[in-house]
Amino acid sequence: MRKSSTPCATAVWSPIPLTPATPWPCAPGNKEGLDRIRTIRQLDGKHNFTFVCADFAQVGPLAIVGNNAFRLIKRLTPGPWTFILKGTKDVPRMTLNPKKHTLGVRIPTTPSPVPRR
Repeated sequence: MRKSSTPCATAVWSPIPLTPATPWPCAPGNKEGLDRIRTIRQLDGKHNFTFVCADFAQVGPLAIVGNNAFRLIKRLTPGPWTFILKGTKDVPRMTLNPKKHTLGVRIPTTPSPVPRR
């Protein structure tokens, strides 16, 4: 990974090959990084940011998963799917959709650089 020399030098930027569109990762609580992503991708404030998880165990602290959603996610992951779920109170508010309090969760088939805890 390399550090950016842009105004948000505290953010670590590295493209992750998940889809044809190049994603721009940053720390969830980094306001400058999130604003930079919105500027680069020309997004409005209603956009759902996506959390890339290494496995299903990392989804629990991020999103509220009901029984039906659990079964669907377990059946379809790992794969090229992004699930829009309600965020928990542990997720920074600036990362959530302002009206619906939702976020995207993704468990890709490719090995992700997300550290396991």
